[in-house]
Amino acid sequence: MTQNVLARPRVMRAHNKTNTRKRSAHYGRSPTQIFEVSSTLHIKMNPQKRKTPASADTEALRPLKITRLTKRPRTGNRPMVTMLLGNETKTPVTVLLDSGYTTPIISAALVAKLRLRYYRHEKPLQIRAFDGTIVQGAGQDFTPPLNLQHRAHYTKEVFQVATLDMSSDILLPFWWISEHPPQGAWDSAEMRLSSPH
Repeated sequence: MTQNVLARPRVMRAHNKTNTRKRSAHYGRSPTQIFEVSSTLHIKMNPQKRKTPASADTEALRPLKITRLTKRPRTGNRPMVTMLLGNETKTPVTVLLDSGYTTPIISAALVAKLRLRYYRHEKPLQIRAFDGTIVQGAGQDFTPPLNLQHRAHYTKEVFQVATLDMSSDILLPFWWISEHPPQGAWDSAEMRLSSPH
């Protein structure tokens, strides 16, 4: 019994010394300094629980979970219009009204099929796709002015020659659409092109 009673004060003295050291460590410090010391100790003891701003920026975001109510991107048809191409012989062509391009483009396959004459640039132009990559084989050749007709609407354009997909023969850029604005729904048989040309 005597040994147990004597052992307790020793334990309490040691505990009191520890508390005294903790209090003396913070004595004379401002609340901000005390917080910084505590935060530093917390980071050292728990390195995985707290992330630095640099690690948070470099961490890749996880994709959201798709549910039954998640809205998906809407898709639709492309604005395709049938026109007539040619100065003497009129050939039906499929024209894509593409606002993403900056210059009129004609299919290289159509140029070869109709045996259209063309010029070659002294220095090839760089024509880029929607993702910024350079379209190979484009920007080298261009045609003389060619007539393009839609109903009673006529225009004459110079076309860059490039490889196009099989769905379209000609691409017309945004500035052309602005100068010849379509009247009515583009996929309607009643669609007209309006311009002083």
